[in-house]
Amino acid sequence: MTNITKAINGYINDVLDTGVIYNDEFPTPGSEGVISRHDPSTAKSKTYIDGSEEGTLNIAYWARYKNAAKARETLNDIINAIDNEKIETDEETIYTEAQTLPQFVSTDDKGYTLYTASITAEYER
Repeated sequence: MTNITKAINGYINDVLDTGVIYNDEFPTPGSEGVISRHDPSTAKSKTYIDGSEEGTLNIAYWARYKNAAKARETLNDIINAIDNEKIETDEETIYTEAQTLPQFVSTDDKGYTLYTASITAEYER
C-alpha cells in the first residue's frame, strides 16, 4: 500500500508546491511541512482469480507549521487538489476522495501548530 500513498503524494507534488511530503513522521523536532500516514482502519481489499486486486484505504495528511494559517491552507490545498481525482500509474488506478476538511489538532511546546485532514483512496491493480 505504500506505492499507493507514494503515487498520491507524487500527484500532489505535481500539481502543488508543497515540498517533500514525509512518511509517518516529521524528520526533525523543528521540521515544518506535511506528512502522510495510513489511518488505523480496516484496509478492505479483494483479490480475484486472475490476480487483479481492488482495495480501499484511508490516508491522513498532517501539516506542522509555526504559522497556523499556513498549516490549514496547505492541507486545504491538498484536499482540494485530490478530491475526486483519478490517478493512474503503470501498476494501478487510484480514485481519491476527501473525507475531512483540515482540523486543528494541537500547538506543541515549541509553538508549532498541527492540523490534519484525511482522504479515502480506492485502487485497482
